[in-house]
Formats: sequence, structure tokens, C-alpha cells
Amino acid sequence: MKKCTAAQDEIEDIYPCSPLQHTFFLFSSTREKGTLIARFAYSLRPEINLDRLQKAWSETTKAHPMLRTRIIQVDAKSSLHQVVLRRSTDIEYYDSDEPNYVPDLPIEVAPGNPLLRISVVRRSSSAQQQHRLVISLQHSLYDGWSQALFMQELERAYSGLALLPLPVSSFIGHLDQPNEGARQFWTSELMDLRSTIFPQIPSAYTPHPSSTLVRNVAIPKLASPQITLSTKIRWAWAQAISLQTSNSEVAMGLGTAGRGTPVAGIEKTVAPTMAIFPYRLHINPKQRVIDALHDSQHHYSQILPHEPYGTPNICRFVTGPTSPAALQTLLIVQPLGEQSPSSLYLEEEMLPQTEAFHVRALTLHCHLQEKSVETVACYDDKVISEKEMLRVLSILDLIFEQVCQEPSMLVEELKMVPAQE
Repeated sequence: MKKCTAAQDEIEDIYPCSPLQHTFFLFSSTREKGTLIARFAYSLRPEINLDRLQKAWSETTKAHPMLRTRIIQVDAKSSLHQVVLRRSTDIEYYDSDEPNYVPDLPIEVAPGNPLLRISVVRRSSSAQQQHRLVISLQHSLYDGWSQALFMQELERAYSGLALLPLPVSSFIGHLDQPNEGARQFWTSELMDLRSTIFPQIPSAYTPHPSSTLVRNVAIPKLASPQITLSTKIRWAWAQAISLQTSNSEVAMGLGTAGRGTPVAGIEKTVAPTMAIFPYRLHINPKQRVIDALHDSQHHYSQILPHEPYGTPNICRFVTGPTSPAALQTLLIVQPLGEQSPSSLYLEEEMLPQTEAFHVRALTLHCHLQEKSVETVACYDDKVISEKEMLRVLSILDLIFEQVCQEPSMLVEELKMVPAQE
């Protein structure tokens, strides 16, 4: 097998990768260097002691095996496995008083290589600046939920609190069980799939989504709590796609946190449990909007038990001319997170990526805030122009504002053209 550079007695555990890890690792290792690698920078509070931080990092990695994980490929098999090492990644130290200095911390994504690097930029006593913690990691080791979790755990360890070890193997074991119910569900769910791909990409073209647009729309007064905001966003985006493609059948990729998986401690597991799966919706112009929302929410609840099955597995059972693997839109609705300040750092920053951080031509991140929804569109401007992207987002905003009122009008009676047109 293609191994990590570790002796046998340094290996704590080995088990298969999840479908998502498998996809992310292969995509990253076969694309431009830096693809699907993120860097986060944290301005540490002035009172933080670096020796104590080093000890806290050691305790955090000891409790959470994903932070000590590498990925290998077994000979004659297409599956990837993850190897948990007993030793942790050492903190790298850099000395600089340059305010904007950030170490590159490149990661070469290949079987057996480290997929995480952590560093501290130390400031001199006369610099009047905070030390800076910088973390670089590949997407097979984390998702948004787990990244926030492990920083909370680092903070707890620094405060002297004991950490509860949570193995990742129980989650992987759950995914690895034969799941005839999921196979039957997805076979039925995606039978004769005939949606139109949006946005359309040229044949054999690999998207490079390096452009970003940010929109913020106020949340109107809700008619009732029966329909979730996430449901309204999903349905509004499906309606917007239907308008662009002139097809009442819509399919897109959906991304969820995956924390509903029935595994003990899953909500506190520092590992990428995120699920990405195809979401199919039929738009009926003669249906009342409120009924369409209820149907959409019920439909989504039926999908949830089967979401971890993984797009590669799902694709094996799909019939029809449209493949889920070809879908070029991914929608991720992210709930309002905890707003309490950190006792470890003053500011968190996700640094610009050197290469693509998304696989599809268009990814929408919808961040639910207290009084508004922030939509971040990451897109390939060679596939969809900025002007067209702005228009589509305006249509999404317009539809969302209307469906928030859960109107009894027909779908075809919704206003679909922004005022500026």
C-alpha cells in the first residue's frame, strides 16, 4: 500500500474514509496544488501564553484523532483509508513584526502526507501586536462545523478543562454498514432524472470558481414557524433555477452538517460529517405556494436519514439522462452559530485560497443571521458572468422575500422579475 511515513508502532488506528473524504482527497490530489486547502488565521489575545498554548494543542490532538490523521490508498483497491497516528503535528514558529505576514504552510496532498499544519507568528515585545495562530488544512480533515468545534476544544484545553475523547471510528463504522434502505430510497428518488444542468459548462471543462459575490437580504416577518427558513431558501433557489432553465424539474447539490446521523456524540465529534447529496424538486405553477413549501419540507425530512450515503454511491443507482455527478450548483444553508466571544483570540479570518476551494461551477452559502440572510456566491466567471450572477441572486432574493409570507397564491402568481428590470 501507499503508506504514511510512520513506523507500525506509531499507528493508533486505521479505518476507511467516508464517501465525502474520498471525494475531497481525490479531487484535491489530482488538481492544482492548493485545491481544497483552507488557511485560518487567529489574532491571539495579548495575555495568551505560548507555552500554555502548545500544551493545549497537544491535549486537543490527543482527544481528537482527526487532527492526527493521514490518508492512504490500498493497492489494487479504489478505496482510501485513514490512518490515525499516535503523535501530533508540531506547532511551527515564525518571528515577524510585519502586520500582514502570514506563513504559506503549503500542503502536498498525496497518500501518506500530513494534511494539517499549524503555526504561531510571534511578535517582539516592542511590536504592539498580537501573536497570530495560523492553521492550514485539507478539506478531508474538516468541515465548517468541526473547524469551529476544534477551536472551541483548543480554548477549553487552554483553560485547563479536561477534554472528552471522541473517536471518529464509530461514525465511519455507521457509514460502512450495508444500507439497503438508502439504496432503495435513492433508486426511487432519482429515477428517470431529467433536470437541466445550471449553470451549463462546456464539454470536458473543469470549473474554477474563483469569483465571489455577497448579498444580504432582510428576513421579513414570518407568517408562522411551521415552515423553516432553510425550507424557504431551498424552495426559492429551486424556483430561481427553474426560471433559468425553463424546466419544472430541478436538481441541485445540497450540503448539510450531517450531525443528525444516529451516532453517540456526533454533535461534538471533530471530524467532517458533512453530507453532500442530490436534491430533486418539481415546481408546479398551479400549486399554492404554502402547499409547495409544506410538500418541500416533508420531502426533505424523508431524505435526511439517507443523506450520508454519499454521491458516489448514489450515482450508481440513478436512471435518466441527468447524472448527479454532473450537477453544477451546490447549496449550503448554515444556521446561526454561537456569537459568544473567544477567550483565546480576538479575531478569526479565513485567508484567501491560492486555488479553487469549490468543486462545482456555483456554490451558494446562505448564512442565517438574526435578522437577515447573507448569501455568498462562489462561482466560475468563465461559466456565468458577474452580470448574470447578480441577476440570478436578485431573483432569489425576490422569491425568498415573498415565500417568507407563506402566501396562499399560486406559484405562477409570484413576482419573478426584479424591479430594476
